[in-house]
Amino acid sequence: PIPALVNLSLKANKIKQLPNRVFAELANLEKLDLGSNQLEAIGEDDFKNHQLVELHLESNDLHAIHEGAFVELKTLQKLYLSGNNLVELEHVFDAVQTLEVLDLDCNKLKKLPNLKCLVNLQQLSLNENLVEELRDDDFEGLGNLILLGLKVNKLRHLIAPFFHHLPLLRVLDLASNNISDLATDTFDGLGELRALDLSKNNIRVVAEGCFKGLESLTMLNLGSNRIT
Repeated sequence: PIPALVNLSLKANKIKQLPNRVFAELANLEKLDLGSNQLEAIGEDDFKNHQLVELHLESNDLHAIHEGAFVELKTLQKLYLSGNNLVELEHVFDAVQTLEVLDLDCNKLKKLPNLKCLVNLQQLSLNENLVEELRDDDFEGLGNLILLGLKVNKLRHLIAPFFHHLPLLRVLDLASNNISDLATDTFDGLGELRALDLSKNNIRVVAEGCFKGLESLTMLNLGSNRIT
């Protein structure tokens, strides 16, 4: 073991599996990069490092993460899981309350995982997934979120005010979905929103008052839709 190690990169190797508790003795490790390997699953005991702040697992072959995989990462702030084959992550993030950045781009998620415990989350990226609909409580508890990326998904309707749990949100990207209409209360509660991208959808109808209350909005993109 190298007890003073703070930053460890194992990026771009051919690692398929992590030996049990392999990082347990690296007590001072803060950043671990396992991106661009061939990992297929993350087990319950793979990460037992209490000081880890940043964890990179992007561009692997991950299809499963144990619900207890991140339980002991009490100081984790940034987690990168983009470019994998993840389909469902229902309660994987329940114990990671310190998380500020979560990148889930380019996976196969059809619905959002349970994120209610991520009270410190500031950036959530779910671009290029297969999300078809949003549930009323998907963003509950995310009161500190500043950036939300949902471009290139399968979203069709934004009927309910899904975003009212996000009072500090500044950037919302919904480009390249299948959204067809915008209801009056769709963006209720987003008084701090600066940028809203709705380009490359199938929007035909924008309800009167749809953008009411967006007093901080400086960028609105409705290009490449079907508005007449």
